Amino acid sequence: MKVLVTGGAGFVGRATVKALVEAGHSARIVSRDAWPSGSLFDKLGVEVVTGDAQDPAVIDAALVGTDALVQAAATYRYDRKAAATMANNAPLARTILEAAARAKVDKVVDISSLVVFALGHSTVSEDTPLTGPGDPAWKDPYLRSKVEAELVGRELEAKGLPRVTIHPGTVIGPEDTAMGTSSGLVTVLLAGGPAVDSRSPWVDVRDVARGIVLALGQPAGSRFALTSGVVRHRDLAATIDELTGLHPRRFFMGDSAVRLFASMNDVFGGRLSPLPDRGSVEWLLGNAPAVDTARATSDLGLSFRPIRETLADAIRWWAEHDSIDRRLAGRLAPKPV
Repeated sequence: MKVLVTGGAGFVGRATVKALVEAGHSARIVSRDAWPSGSLFDKLGVEVVTGDAQDPAVIDAALVGTDALVQAAATYRYDRKAAATMANNAPLARTILEAAARAKVDKVVDISSLVVFALGHSTVSEDTPLTGPGDPAWKDPYLRSKVEAELVGRELEAKGLPRVTIHPGTVIGPEDTAMGTSSGLVTVLLAGGPAVDSRSPWVDVRDVARGIVLALGQPAGSRFALTSGVVRHRDLAATIDELTGLHPRRFFMGDSAVRLFASMNDVFGGRLSPLPDRGSVEWLLGNAPAVDTARATSDLGLSFRPIRETLADAIRWWAEHDSIDRRLAGRLAPKPV
């Protein structure tokens, strides 16, 4: 199968391209950079279409001769200047998915997120209602952009787009060259100091990529939640300490303290902490304690790596590639040559 991967030069996209090639498919990506990710794609025999994924003509041309689309193009950032950029996620999704509809591809695997589902549920599944205006988490620009993109996908799916949807949790793992928001949650715990006493639905990027490849064979309209499990950050920190052999001092802030500190941080323009603005903390504080992944395990046949393995591989890779101070990796750090 010939598969176009939009967002193919990103963290999830690169892992997906590798998984596609390993599964015997051929892959094509769209990138503004003619040589993204060094020689990785050249080694894999991946075709790179140079252009802007926001340009319908670029996507139309890139889809010629393909059988399927993996739509992984989106901005995922929580710095204070990112709100305007993330507002483009829904228009970008529409451009790409409408092009897939015009091209009449056999299958579209659309990468959504677990953040789109409403708070207040003890267990989240693919059938949980979406977050909407008026909900506390709606002030989060990233969450809002993903819900809006999800609604675009559902609209086009209702019109006949053969769409399968993937809802990953907080994606971490090795080969995260950009060290984004998800890995940042882990590096805060590695360094010690103040941390949010919350939980996240963690998932290994390699499992997400494998799930995407398996989803190509699923019926249109299928949806799959992907996480190896919801883990509290203080429990994640304990596992990190076991892996590294280090025990940095940490202070876990409860919900009220986080909300107060985030509001104070807003007054100072974010200079007190890298914590996102006050409007962006509600999902982190209130996401569900459990996620039902039965469809992923039964229909896809997907198994998830234990979070301990994911953390070990990620921290080791970050240290080896100087993405973090090697001292933070403890016994996972590479040996001096």
